Order: sequence, then C-alpha cells, then structure tokens
Amino acid sequence: MATHPNSGESGSAPAGEPVDLGVIQADPVPDGSDRPTEDRRLSSVIGRIRDGTAAMADDIRSAHRGPKANSRPVPEWIRGLAWTLDDSIPVGGGRHVGLDGVVGFIPGIGDAAGLVASMVVVLAGVGVGVSLPTLTLMLVHVGIDTVVGMVPFLGAVFDLGYKANTRNLLSHRTGPG
Repeated sequence: MATHPNSGESGSAPAGEPVDLGVIQADPVPDGSDRPTEDRRLSSVIGRIRDGTAAMADDIRSAHRGPKANSRPVPEWIRGLAWTLDDSIPVGGGRHVGLDGVVGFIPGIGDAAGLVASMVVVLAGVGVGVSLPTLTLMLVHVGIDTVVGMVPFLGAVFDLGYKANTRNLLSHRTGPG
C-alpha cells in the first residue's frame, strides 16, 4: 500500500507502478554572469589569509624578542652548590672531588642525595631560562651520574670523576653543542 505525498491518503498502487511524487525543481545552472562576485569573494578570502599569516609572523617575531635562552646568568649560590658537589675537596696532585662523589660511597642514600642536589642545579637552570636542548642535556648528565652511580663501589668512583653539576654549569654557558 502506497501513500500519495500530496493527498495524504493511502491508496493501492500495483506493484512496479510509479508513484507521482509531485514536481521536482532544480536550481538554475549558472551562466557565468555572477563571476565578478565570486572573484571578489575569493580575493577577500585570500586577503584575510594573507593578513592572518602576517599577524602570525609578527607574533612569532615578538615572542623571540627579549632575553635569549641561556643568556641570563646562573645565581652565584648555584655555582657554589655545583662547586661543593663536584670540586670542594682537594685530594692532591691538583685534583679535587666533591661531596657528591664522597657521599656516593654510602649505599642507596648517597645516590639519592646526589640526585636531589643535582636536580636543584637543573631546576635553577630552568629558572634562568635555559633552552630545551640545554635542559635535556643537563638531565642526561644527571641521569648518567645517578644510574652509573648506583653500581656498588665502581659507581661511586665514577661519581668522583664525572662531575655532572660542573658539566651542567658549562652546558648553561655554552649550550648543548
């Protein structure tokens, strides 16, 4: 049973018989007379894209003005902490070791204390605005110092010579390269 769309009544239509659905109207095919309007719209869109791109470039340029990464000095107390951790104890022959290496001989506690103190140096670098590559390098130095330092006795001997905090201060001055 089929329903005629205009009448709303139901009637019967034989199977395969077409049902009249009313008049179908199509939009007229453009003849090209409205072409200047389309060109103006396209020019307007291109102009907005160009203006937005110029504004974005200005934003990028202004974001890079001001102090550059790694250009601000590290506070003197951080330099003192790094010296204390890496070079404060003379051992003869012009060589120095620091508390990080000496405390590293204490199993478990020494490595944890060295990690915490070294992270203070890294966080101070973040505070003065080191670049992301420099920060990554600083974290690698601390990671090497901590992981190798966990090896009993040999790790503590390694800590005496590796001097991660001094390396991090040097990385801050020169960058990762």
